[in-house]
Amino acid sequence: MLGPDLVEALARVPDPRERRGRRYPLGAILTQTVAALLSGAQSLAAITQWGHVQEASVVQALGYTRGRTPAIGTLHDVYARLDVSALEAALGGWSQRHLPAEERMVAVDGKALRGTYGELNLTRFGRHLAAMRPTPRRGVPRRPPG
Repeated sequence: MLGPDLVEALARVPDPRERRGRRYPLGAILTQTVAALLSGAQSLAAITQWGHVQEASVVQALGYTRGRTPAIGTLHDVYARLDVSALEAALGGWSQRHLPAEERMVAVDGKALRGTYGELNLTRFGRHLAAMRPTPRRGVPRRPPG
């Protein structure tokens, strides 16, 4: 099962925040972000909203220990200070362990289905389709920072 191993890989990313005052584990925040992005979230607000509507069992599976997910300000603070190289190393290490060499590049695509959005509220999202598939190594190289 790849899910728990990915959660463990994300939990190894160093937390840039001061130890005092941390309310939410960094690994849980990163896992929530991955899950929300794969569900169609496209902003910090949408990632936050996705987390707030999850059942307690999902919140716990994400790695949260307080029974709730963080507010948008926490996500903004974490991502403003996150060591991107450490995150890339953690995800790269995970993919090295789980994907054959010829499948280590993964193409991700998503679509929002027309006509599935209701009024904006915390309990209703539009329907999204997400797909991931291995792709040949001749894909688009990683973007340079900046």
